[in-house]
Amino acid sequence: MSLQEMAEKCPGMSVTISLQDLLKANEALVRKVREETEAEILERERVWGCRLIPKEEVKTMLGVCNTTLWRWEKEYDYLKPVRFGGKTFYREPDINAIIEAHTERVEN
Repeated sequence: MSLQEMAEKCPGMSVTISLQDLLKANEALVRKVREETEAEILERERVWGCRLIPKEEVKTMLGVCNTTLWRWEKEYDYLKPVRFGGKTFYREPDINAIIEAHTERVEN
């Protein structure tokens, strides 16, 4: 019987687990989620045909904050995010275009 089945059949049941086993289970869960997320990112990049950059990295690259990214999306229809798995990503070509446009303006 799986843990899920046990939880459904005996919702009030208490289980004792060693801290060592709890840590191992947690590490296994984190590893599994990381692998699934990485596979999902690779699949999305294949579908979108380009690298998808995480929001935190984009903020650093462009020197902007969450509010600016939100405003660019909502008010200006300027930079559209790709959302999945509870995370926000941006297409690399879109980011590169912004950097190039800004660089050209600064040089001129």
